[in-house]
Amino acid sequence: MLFRSLAVTDAGSGADDALAHTPEDWRRRAERLAAGGDRSEALRALYLELLSGLHRAGAIDYDHSRTNTAYVFDLPLGHPARPPFLSLTRRFDSAVYGAHQPGADDLRRAMDDVDTVRTALVRETARG
Repeated sequence: MLFRSLAVTDAGSGADDALAHTPEDWRRRAERLAAGGDRSEALRALYLELLSGLHRAGAIDYDHSRTNTAYVFDLPLGHPARPPFLSLTRRFDSAVYGAHQPGADDLRRAMDDVDTVRTALVRETARG
């Protein structure tokens, strides 16, 4: 499993620290938040799931002080995970910094983007 659960000792315990939880934990949290109607926080949890998974896969070097766009640029232009990663980054930034209230469709697309990135990373790893 590429988005494997690892104990990360250098991660903080803050709510916005992607490495504070495994990708699977972030996904469960996103699903609970969405079911409770908190779409903004659900979208945040999905984005943190993606950052956590990308870091654990070695695709990015997570550091909470970096910008979201900087992480996108960590992936080469032709990398198949880059377009869905950029899509989710834009959706997340719009919701958090642009005060866009995410709808159910935004969450569905965000989950699709995370799953597409996961699949792309698995394929890239298999090609080795």
